[in-house]
Amino acid sequence: MRPVATQVRHYLEIGFAGARYLLPNVPHLVVEPRENLTVRPLGLAAAQRVVSGVVWPAFALDAALEPVEEANWTRAVFLDATRRGVGILVEDMRLLAAEPLRIEAFSPLGPLPPGGQPLFDAASMQTEGLILVFSLDGLAAHLLYQERRHGRAE
Repeated sequence: MRPVATQVRHYLEIGFAGARYLLPNVPHLVVEPRENLTVRPLGLAAAQRVVSGVVWPAFALDAALEPVEEANWTRAVFLDATRRGVGILVEDMRLLAAEPLRIEAFSPLGPLPPGGQPLFDAASMQTEGLILVFSLDGLAAHLLYQERRHGRAE
């Protein structure tokens, strides 16, 4: 089975912690500007979105993809993970058409990360170099793992 990343028409190029990544742009992604979010720590989640009374946490990540309390960010990208979204905070983003990108799927080597799923399942070679493509399921599992690992401050 091919990863979602190789079957989409658009990608979101996101930037945080000095790095750039691609996310498949699929219908269940929700992008929210900073001003639409509650900005206060909840465990290590730096911001939240409340949907029908349910808190969706959003994490700022460092270069090692670990949560950090402070980061420069302008938007959150929420992944609707089984109707209980979790998000990643990004400095900037732009929409890219899939056509000029050369997305190549790959199977990650080594053990799975603590979330239990690979974080990346494809990559794109650009003139600026290699850009990894997040696996949506893997990124959601990683962010939900971070929420469980760091607990929630109520």
